[in-house]
Amino acid sequence: MSSMAAGGGEGEDELFTPGELLGNTSGLIAGTGAYVAPNGRSIRASLAGIRRIIPPQPDAADQRSIVEVVGHKAQGAVPQPGSVVIARVTKVMARMAAADIMCVESKAVREKFTGIIRQQDVRATEIDKVDMYLSFHPGDIIRALVLSLGDARAYYLSTAKNELGVVSAQSIAGATMVPISWTEMQCPLTGQVEKRKVAKINLGLHACLAALIDKWRNNYFSLRTVIFVDVRGGGSLCCVGVAFGQFCPVDGTTTVLL
Repeated sequence: MSSMAAGGGEGEDELFTPGELLGNTSGLIAGTGAYVAPNGRSIRASLAGIRRIIPPQPDAADQRSIVEVVGHKAQGAVPQPGSVVIARVTKVMARMAAADIMCVESKAVREKFTGIIRQQDVRATEIDKVDMYLSFHPGDIIRALVLSLGDARAYYLSTAKNELGVVSAQSIAGATMVPISWTEMQCPLTGQVEKRKVAKINLGLHACLAALIDKWRNNYFSLRTVIFVDVRGGGSLCCVGVAFGQFCPVDGTTTVLL
């Protein structure tokens, strides 16, 4: 870390991205846009922006400076612990799955954020029996909770709640599947059943998501288009939208006009 004067210092205008090292707790206190890593020593950025050092008051008991990260104006949504995100699964391994985060709550991201779902975070029960290959497939669209910022700038995600998990998936035949249970989805073309960790949301929402995602996958929308969903009240009130900023309220029976 560069040496800094009381009111600022060298490297203060440098752009930091989530997970990057800002300094150590021996000389700094984590402020807005920063957090203390699990080791208790490192302070890292929780959002993209410019580092700012705030010197302590002369009469303060703790004479360490405060380090903050101030987001730039063009910044899109940034995942935070406790946020609900929509992500696309990119890789499935024996003990974890990787996903690209597309939206945070109802806001699209503008930077690339990677999420990791560990085997112990897939579901709340029978964790030792979780099979990652029967829970997710590459290309699945999932709804997940951000647990924390893990290693290598990847966020740890969880689907260990009923309302979290796969919200849209393609079958081997290339059709958007329909959920038939919490652990199964069915291809409407072939009738074949595939295993997934299915999110428990209303069927109307699944149908609307399927229509939107089919068009997205077939390049109906532009490459910058992001599909997102905000589920409130256990799925009784939903919003489905795209990055154009237009929203379609869905009550489980209303058809969304595209």
